[in-house]
Amino acid sequence: MIRFARLATLSLLTLGLGFVQSSQAGDPEPPPGHAALETALADLCTRDLVVLGEDPSHGSGEAMRSKAWLVNRLVDQCGFNALAFEAQVYDMLALEDARVYSETEVLAAIGGLWSHAAEVQTLVEALQGRLESGGLRLLGIDPQIGGASQRYSQQQLPGRLAAVLEGETSTRCRLVFARLTAWQFDATHPNDAAAQNERLACMQQVLSAHGVTAEASWADLDIEALIAVNFMRQLKMADAGSPMDAVALRAEAMYENLQWHRKRLGPKARLVVWTANVHAARSPDPTSAASLGQRIAPAPDESVALVGISAASGEHRRARGPLQTVPAAVEGSIEALALAGHSEALAYLDRAALRVLGELPGRALRAQESLVLDWSSRYDGLLVVRQDTPPRLAPDESPERGKPPQANADALSVGAPPGGRPPGTTPTLLDPAQASPDLCRTRDHGSTRVVPLDACFFAFALTCAAAVVPQRRNLLCSISCVTADRQAMEASH
Repeated sequence: MIRFARLATLSLLTLGLGFVQSSQAGDPEPPPGHAALETALADLCTRDLVVLGEDPSHGSGEAMRSKAWLVNRLVDQCGFNALAFEAQVYDMLALEDARVYSETEVLAAIGGLWSHAAEVQTLVEALQGRLESGGLRLLGIDPQIGGASQRYSQQQLPGRLAAVLEGETSTRCRLVFARLTAWQFDATHPNDAAAQNERLACMQQVLSAHGVTAEASWADLDIEALIAVNFMRQLKMADAGSPMDAVALRAEAMYENLQWHRKRLGPKARLVVWTANVHAARSPDPTSAASLGQRIAPAPDESVALVGISAASGEHRRARGPLQTVPAAVEGSIEALALAGHSEALAYLDRAALRVLGELPGRALRAQESLVLDWSSRYDGLLVVRQDTPPRLAPDESPERGKPPQANADALSVGAPPGGRPPGTTPTLLDPAQASPDLCRTRDHGSTRVVPLDACFFAFALTCAAAVVPQRRNLLCSISCVTADRQAMEASH
């Protein structure tokens, strides 16, 4: 009886979606389930800040397509004027400084989690005119480094960080930073505790030169100081006591970066944030650290919408990794109830509908496992996909897109003779195509499964099984890898 009452009430709240005003003539063709997206748009259009999540694996094509459609409409119809990606803050700031918004440069700054997807490339094409005119600002909020396509942080960031220092100290610290950003370690220059301590010491000098103290508010920093505190934060993430400590440090930094952008853009700024469900959630997974969404709006706020996306079935694929099956939603789950009583490809539940449903199994926070939660305490809206599909891989129009750069001679040869490099810094970056057979093992609810190395990126609970790309790593993956071989521990995408 309770389930029937929930379903009946839910029908009254959501099944009117077919009567929502349809797309205007001349608009891009809406995706399947566009009526639910129109309902979501009506719910989000009046907010000042909209945070759009997606599955934890970043492998949902329907989520990317739906988010791209919503972002385009929020900008064109609702007046939103800034789009922030869960992408490296350094490269996005450099893109804005250069004011070069070619599709290739924008996708490189967004990074490999999304730039490979045709759905995202189509969005970039649609927004390019607004980016070039200044009508839309493109932002990054992540302090991490290590993205294969984010060349600015790999090549030029070390020099920018060290520029505030003088003489030999500047030269030495620039090289110390460049070894990390270009991942140029070898037997002569290992990435050990001494190297980390040297990086931290250099960054303390950089922060002191900028006049930044531990108590400084990020919102009041100038751009150079902001870049410095972000780099120091990602160093501290590597030294965190546990993966969850590192996640908390990262979430705090993403929030502080978002607040910095909002202050700089002024009171008329209206932002969309493109991120994952775990970051968008107001109240995090019970086993996780505090989230970005919790910091943005710890309690419901009519000016803010935190939106999750979940799938009832289908397949996911992260970047060019293997297909992963999305298990069919269990009876009585929030996904099953949202899709009951109609045949639409999507359903949107606003906060009122989520409140009515109360505690239910759902897997917005864990793609392969349901958690019984009150989803209205996590999100202000939940978009449910009936049959998910992987992102469509776009034709690579630029042979440079997504490839790691050749080691930057300027970054790595500070103080060396013209045309030369210091000993031990011969570029050895590996093309991702060469790394694809290399594997890590992840614990998957008691069983062990093998996934391509690419799937290690941004993962939080990994046990690395092979040391194959010592030149590159993702910091959070490194923290949580468990192995007797230190080089193997540090080997991840």
